[in-house]
Amino acid sequence: MSTKTKIILVLFSAFLLRLFLIIVFKSYLHPDFLEFEEIINNMLAGKGFLYIHMGIPLRSVNTPLYSFLSVGIHLITGHSYFAILIVQSLFSMILTYIVFSIGETIFNERVGILSAVCVAFHPGFIYYDVFKLVPLSIDSFFIAFVALLLLKFRSRMNFWNMFLVGEVIGFGTLSR
Repeated sequence: MSTKTKIILVLFSAFLLRLFLIIVFKSYLHPDFLEFEEIINNMLAGKGFLYIHMGIPLRSVNTPLYSFLSVGIHLITGHSYFAILIVQSLFSMILTYIVFSIGETIFNERVGILSAVCVAFHPGFIYYDVFKLVPLSIDSFFIAFVALLLLKFRSRMNFWNMFLVGEVIGFGTLSR
């Protein structure tokens, strides 16, 4: 079996596992969303980036990227938690591929596949993708993506490559 087939199999089976668990446990009906849901609902209601904690209005309690992404998903899907859980799972799949690429770049294809399997089926990533509306997979994606870009650009340092790295770091900062 080719490396391309193996990584596609890992990505596809990991996504199907998450989808299966979301449906079986019906986590989309009552996900654990911490303060994000209140911020998202306030943004949708036109109140801005607001979280009220113990009667105190807070406007900088959380990072904005996940909340803005969730607002966009809610506007498109009509406040669907299922859609957000799917997007989180998709970020995990991208993260899995990035980790594969890092392992393959530093070592070899075998290490890349093993690394991808470890990320794709890590119980913590699965749990957070299936039951919680939090940006763990998105945060991890940005960290790994920066590492991959720096690895790929290490012998081709130029303005545009470093500009891209800076942009990814900037967006990642909005997430974590």
